[in-house]
Formats: sequence, structure tokens, C-alpha cells
Amino acid sequence: MNNNSTYITTDTLAYLASGPGGIGQNFASRTGVAGATLTGNSRRPFTTELISLTCTGQPGSLDVYVLETINLSAGMMVKGQGIAPGAVIAPGGVSNDSNIITLSDPNVGSVCGLLTFQSEPDASTYVAPIALGSGVYIDAYTTIFTFAVPAATIPFRLGSTVRVQGATLNLSFNKNYNGPGVVDCTLTQVTVKSIQQGFNATTSSGGTMTQSVMQRYSGGTIPNQISWTNTDVAARSLISGSNDKVILNALIAAQVTVLAAAATDLQITYSLNRSVANNADVTTNDTYRFTFQESLIYRVYNYSGATQLAPGTTVLPETEINFGSFLDTPQPGYYAYSLQINFRVTNSTGDAEVTSVVLGNRSMTAQVLKT
Repeated sequence: MNNNSTYITTDTLAYLASGPGGIGQNFASRTGVAGATLTGNSRRPFTTELISLTCTGQPGSLDVYVLETINLSAGMMVKGQGIAPGAVIAPGGVSNDSNIITLSDPNVGSVCGLLTFQSEPDASTYVAPIALGSGVYIDAYTTIFTFAVPAATIPFRLGSTVRVQGATLNLSFNKNYNGPGVVDCTLTQVTVKSIQQGFNATTSSGGTMTQSVMQRYSGGTIPNQISWTNTDVAARSLISGSNDKVILNALIAAQVTVLAAAATDLQITYSLNRSVANNADVTTNDTYRFTFQESLIYRVYNYSGATQLAPGTTVLPETEINFGSFLDTPQPGYYAYSLQINFRVTNSTGDAEVTSVVLGNRSMTAQVLKT
């Protein structure tokens, strides 16, 4: 070798493989500043997005001035101080040149501050029990349930992990199961799927169907199976070396609304969870299945004693959770990291449902560090 030869050490290779600045390859992130409401789904979409913009307008006028019109479109629902209930953006009501939007209904007061714009109604994490007429077996994974009385509006979103109680012969949806959940829903019937086999090859009758993210009282002990509610705060990482590490940062702000039928002790756990892909070698396939593996770091809030929830509706104060610079060292594989929430009743006489979860600022970054 002459004096101009270049020697590449193992440390140099690791540095180069770790990506820009030696920070990490497979860098993944998610940032949200607009509000969103949780759907309670077991699969996407996990939230319905809200656009918040500072606006001004005069009482009685159909026009509102906005700072920008990006992502606004006709038919979007508009809410905020001075806006008429049920107002939407009128057809042709978005002027990109003047930053003026025209509404379907005149302002009921002065508009000066934040308005929210959304293309679909706020998501509710709870649907009260709906009486069922019959259930028809389709295959080992699928059942179609017919409502006893047609619904006024479509009750379940696609991806909802509904629960069936009291139906004869078909017990597979009476317990915890893995989605995809609702794959079709009309005013008269709903089609529900599971990734697990075991349905009865026959029809069922009676019973009720509901959607709930609340985990019931379990005798004062931690349940064997935690029921996690998904958020849209997530990132994925590929670990190829046995010494690879993942640096994680996560933030979420949430405001929870609870409807209690009795005095209820409530526990809310925010957790940064890791799941592993079953077919980790196929990194170009976005439909592989992830299996929960571990809660890496979590924070628990208990509402009991002086803060016990009284019967009725309670809007809990917004909570902001920041998990900063957490280091994870999993085995080689493909992983999904996500911020998830568990809602659990912790007293035997408690009876409550989480009806709404509104998210504020939220973010996550996952960086692979090769050592």
C-alpha cells in the first residue's frame, strides 16, 4: 500500500451506515399541530383531523377572513365563536386570492380568533348499545349483523372494533379480538371481520352492538390483557444489527371527556409501546401485521378520591405528556413505535365511558443509531 491509500475501519463503516450526521438511518417522524379527535379504531384512521385558523368576521355577514386557505374546501364544517351552528363553507366559497371564505349561514356574532374546519364530524370513541336483529355467518372471519331498527345515521366508522353482547350462537365478537373490525356499515347492517378464525357457521339473533375504549373493572388487579387505544403518533424503524439502538422522542397533548353513570375511579395510562412486524424481512410491504411487544415508558393518571368522577359528563383538563430522548435496544427486526392510551375503571361500582378524546400538539421521532 502506498501513502495515498485509504483505510476504512469498522467504526468508520458504522458511522457511514448510520446516515446523515451519524444520527441514524430509517429516520421517521410525525408532527401534528392541528387538533384531532380519536376514532377508537383498531386500524387507520385513528383520528379525524381538525384545521385551526385565526379568523375575523362581522355579525350578520356570510364572509370570514382567514390567514390562509390551504386545505380548505366547500362543505367543510366550521365551528367557533360567532359562527352559526351547523355552518359549512358554501359551494365556491373559498377565495384563494382574497383569503375570504363564504359560509352557508350568516355569523351570529363577531368572529375574532381561532375557528376549526373539518371535513367530517368529530369522532366519538363511544357508541351506545344498538339492538341487533340477526347475525349471518359469511366465513370463518366474517359476520354480517342486521340492526333491529334502522339507524338514523351510520353508527360505526370503518375500522371500529365493535363488541357484541347477548347474541345467540355467535360468541366470537363477545370478547377481545383483533381487527380489522367494521369493514362496511349502512343504516341497516354492519359487516365485522376478525383476523382470527372460529366463528360459528350459523346465524344468530338478538343482542346488542357497541363501541367502547373503556376497560372494565378487573377485581382491583392489572388486567392480563391491556386494551390500548391507538393515536396517530407513531413511527417505524428497521433494526439490522445486534448493537443498533433507537433514540425516541414523543409528545402528546390530550383532553378526555367522560360520561359516568355512577361515581367512577378512572385510570388513564399514556404509553410509548413497541410492536414487531411478523414478516420483518419484507420492509416494502405496508400491510404486514404488527404484534404488541412491550410498553417502553408510560405515565399513569388516577382520578379517584377527591378527583373521583361524579355521575354525568366530565371534561378532564388537557394533559401533555413528553417522553424525551428514550433509548431502546431491540433485537434485529422491523418495529412500530406508537403512543397509545389505556382507559380503565378501577372501582367495582364504577360505570363510565370515554366519549371524546381531543388531541393537540403531538410528535414522535425515531432514529436508529449504529454502534
